[in-house]
Amino acid sequence: MRITQIEINHLHQPLGFQLPELVITALVSGESYPKLQRRLTIQVDDRIVYQMAWQAASDLTFHVTDLTLTPRTRYQVLVQLKAPDQQTWQQTTWFETGLLDQPLAGQWIGSSRTDLHGIELSKTITVPKGVQNGRLYMTGLGLYEAYLDGHKIGDEYLAPGFTNYNYYVQVATYDVTALLQAAGQHQLTIRLADGWYRGKIGLSQHGGTAAVYGNTLMANAELHYQDAGGVDQRLVTDTSWHAQLSPVTHAGIYYGEDFDATQPATTIPTTSFPQPSKYVVDRLSLPITAHEQLPVKQVITTPRGETVLDFGQNFAGWVTFRNRLPKGAKVSLEFGELMQHGEFYRDNLRSARASFTYVSDGRDGLVRPHFTYFGFRYVRVTDFPSIDPADFTGIALYSDMPMTGQITTDRADVNQLFRNIQWGQKSNFLDVPTDCPQRDERLGWTGDAAIFAKTASYNMDTYQFFTKYSFDMAVEQSLHQGKLTLYAPAVDQPDGGKAVWSDAATIIPWTMYQRTGDTTILTRQFGAWPRGLIGFVNGLKPMVKSSSGLMMGN
Repeated sequence: MRITQIEINHLHQPLGFQLPELVITALVSGESYPKLQRRLTIQVDDRIVYQMAWQAASDLTFHVTDLTLTPRTRYQVLVQLKAPDQQTWQQTTWFETGLLDQPLAGQWIGSSRTDLHGIELSKTITVPKGVQNGRLYMTGLGLYEAYLDGHKIGDEYLAPGFTNYNYYVQVATYDVTALLQAAGQHQLTIRLADGWYRGKIGLSQHGGTAAVYGNTLMANAELHYQDAGGVDQRLVTDTSWHAQLSPVTHAGIYYGEDFDATQPATTIPTTSFPQPSKYVVDRLSLPITAHEQLPVKQVITTPRGETVLDFGQNFAGWVTFRNRLPKGAKVSLEFGELMQHGEFYRDNLRSARASFTYVSDGRDGLVRPHFTYFGFRYVRVTDFPSIDPADFTGIALYSDMPMTGQITTDRADVNQLFRNIQWGQKSNFLDVPTDCPQRDERLGWTGDAAIFAKTASYNMDTYQFFTKYSFDMAVEQSLHQGKLTLYAPAVDQPDGGKAVWSDAATIIPWTMYQRTGDTTILTRQFGAWPRGLIGFVNGLKPMVKSSSGLMMGN
């Protein structure tokens, strides 16, 4: 027997996640399982901060209720098991807290210009030799990517995820130690674009509503590191940061993206803003990361003479390509799911533009979108002087959930059906469980999620994904007299209180409990409990009962 893994709140070594109730689970593998005793030890550096006595192991899940976590701290976890013959097994892991109840120390900064769909913020810093424990705590509105000396920080995309931004915004924690090892000057850059926050989203007005949550782009960040003497140093966002136009000139979830690599670095005024969201909290969202890489299966020349790349699989994500274009050349990639009568077909996208345009700077390198995604199998490419299919790669994007279920039979059609289900889940689990990844919708429909939640939980480890989505549902209930809206975040649709759709508020947490045996998601969602739903979000008010239902204190 051996301990194969230790999970912290169903996560592997979580960095900066909300950990309201600490649940530690050991996973074991072996040919036989003797009666065991168990012990849990938690340390900070060499100091033991929690240790339980040896006890009979009725299960291998530890609920730690009497440890007060401190902000920005790494905890080492040791699980030990002991058999009656005194044979022992042990395994270690770690987790690290984010800011907890500490507010971000920086200012919200950006541009007050509402005509801009992309901006960049930057600051030059000087660091000494021997930097340790570099951490970036940051968030942004709409979507952001951060860079140190041109190197992208972290491996996630479309941060900070899709939430009701007026109610809460998530702070992510990034380990930047490796990027700060060279003593001297470094440039920290934050690139921002519209995303769900400011681009068109929702169902109203034939293609969604623009600027539902706000009309200016902004970010808030603080960079921490320890110098060689162990002294903590900090850099925060303020109006001394430099702001300029971005090569991302337009971006939206339905729109796609326009990227002009020749865009001049024109300086614009840096503006500070009051906090745009009611609550700014450590992350709940799993990161949206790149997964499968799909090569071009076929280059199609249609009867109209158009060039279409077939990736052989319908999925959600984008395409990268190697830039071989001369400076100033402009090309476009249009994304679609179907070919009809031999031609590229996109009428099912309704008003979604779903395109990526690129103006070349003449430099060799990989090109990709940054602040959008597409649902597609086929890509119509325009104005490329020549096409080498090896230059193009499809990248599948979805929330980072481990695969947990797989079926292979002697029936090819059954195997294909199961693959279709898996790809359907991957393509629609981008921070919220959407109904579709391609047209002008892509919303977290509660009814769809309720029906699919159980199947999804067998395919992937969805506990944290649905923890975040359950909170999104509860936020909308708190703002709509206890009724659950048809999709969450509700965006532009206040309607709610319908069977099946509203039932998601109970079906999804109950399904997660049944699959894991962990009651935490139930206690978080059940407002009658003393800590309340919002008690697990640092600094937020507890749930209150009202005549119209259980509502969050808002």
